[in-house]
Amino acid sequence: LSGYSNARYWFSCLGDHPLFDQIAEFAAAHPGAPRAMKSGATWDPAAFVQHCEASERSGSSENLAFCTAVQQTEWELLFDWCAKLTAA
Repeated sequence: LSGYSNARYWFSCLGDHPLFDQIAEFAAAHPGAPRAMKSGATWDPAAFVQHCEASERSGSSENLAFCTAVQQTEWELLFDWCAKLTAA
């Protein structure tokens, strides 16, 4: 698997994660968030991957900027979370 299919596969293996609430909060507060992601619902990584894939195919710069911002935040939160685990 590669690309978006690979991301969907690994997220399906992951299940829930403690960082999903923070990612959902960031995404919902972002001005470029799609309406479905502003609802305050739990984070659905598969839906986010699908949104990013559709955004890339359509070439929507606003949607791609949203995806990039969420991905950057996701990585930062994950690195911080891992660093805290190793420091404990």
